[in-house]
Amino acid sequence: MHARYLKILTAFFAIFTVGLCGFNWFIDPLGFYKPPEVFGVNFIKDQMWKHDRAIKAWGIKSMEPDGLVLGTSRSAVGITTDHPGWEAEAVYNSSLTASTMFELYRYLQHAYAFNDVKEVVFGLDFMAFNPARANPVSFDESLLKVDVNGNRAPGYPLLSEYRNLMSIPMAKVSLDSLRDNRLPKNADKDNSNYLPNFSSLGVMQPDYFPRSRWMTHRAEALSAITSLIDIWWAPVDDFTLGRKGQESKALHWYRKILRLAYENNTQVYLYFTPAHAYVYETMAAAGLWSTWEDWKIMMIRINDEEAARAGKSPFSVHDFSGYNAITTEVMPELVGPANAAVHYWDILHFKASVGDKVQDVLFGLAEPGEYFGIPVNADNIEKHLRGIRESRTRYQLNNTEEVAALEAQLAASMAEQPQ
Repeated sequence: MHARYLKILTAFFAIFTVGLCGFNWFIDPLGFYKPPEVFGVNFIKDQMWKHDRAIKAWGIKSMEPDGLVLGTSRSAVGITTDHPGWEAEAVYNSSLTASTMFELYRYLQHAYAFNDVKEVVFGLDFMAFNPARANPVSFDESLLKVDVNGNRAPGYPLLSEYRNLMSIPMAKVSLDSLRDNRLPKNADKDNSNYLPNFSSLGVMQPDYFPRSRWMTHRAEALSAITSLIDIWWAPVDDFTLGRKGQESKALHWYRKILRLAYENNTQVYLYFTPAHAYVYETMAAAGLWSTWEDWKIMMIRINDEEAARAGKSPFSVHDFSGYNAITTEVMPELVGPANAAVHYWDILHFKASVGDKVQDVLFGLAEPGEYFGIPVNADNIEKHLRGIRESRTRYQLNNTEEVAALEAQLAASMAEQPQ
């Protein structure tokens, strides 16, 4: 009797497992397996943006790139992988939304486990160094080929495959994706008018970022300021680059990223990303201007220290942040695609046209503009920072109406903060 029940139970689990795998494989909500496309069933991939950690781990595993883009969502959406400046043959954008330095270090390790990475374009975002920022719950190290010590991860790739194909949580994602495919708004979507959330090369498609923030008109830009203060920079008192002579965890893992690159003879192009001027005004209102300047100095210093440790020349560092012709674009006052900003999707995320200009400078195909892409190092950084302060003053004088609206919103947002 027990043997009969055991056989029935075994058969049930076998059928369930095969059915689960088949369902997740066919719906393929994250675009891994490339089953036959069926419109209204598995063509739409609108769940991808929630699972960029899994997608980027899989993309690196599948592509085995020798060129990599590292950074936050700014680099994910703004830096394309087909720029002519790359010498690497296969370039993948592994940037992660709201990423931490630890995550980027782990994904760089993951890439090295598959190939010799020749080049990395690494976007540096101040907010990624906020010590209050924790690794997202979607970050799962079982997706990565090696552990933090560089050793083959136990159970890889079985655990990774289980999470992607044989898990019930992934079946939930597949069900959500199936519902997306059945929505009336997607009924007329086909290859001529639809792109998935991420391209096969890891680049984020901007139209599918959460619409609550993915706007460019001035009213939406101003309302985003409160979120910047509440979410990314709060609590301000805890935004420190280190205490009692010890570097913050973010700085520690940034150092480890550079050390790993120097040890593997990888060419890294470091750049400070170009957010809109509204972001820098918000940062100043939050009392973080001097911390921002100190952060830039520390980015350069750590790069110099790791280069000296490796006995090599420091990686180049270019600054595209601050106040320049790109970042001071006037935010449109009207709503709608016809009135969109030229250079930005929102005040944090620059468009690929700006990313191409960034890469032109990084790869030496164009000269830097005025305070856009200036090479910075230990010898000129103090002078450069003074220049940014002066350009900020000019921005405020030349955009009095826009700055007045910005200052009013900043004052209201700061008044809401706990004292």
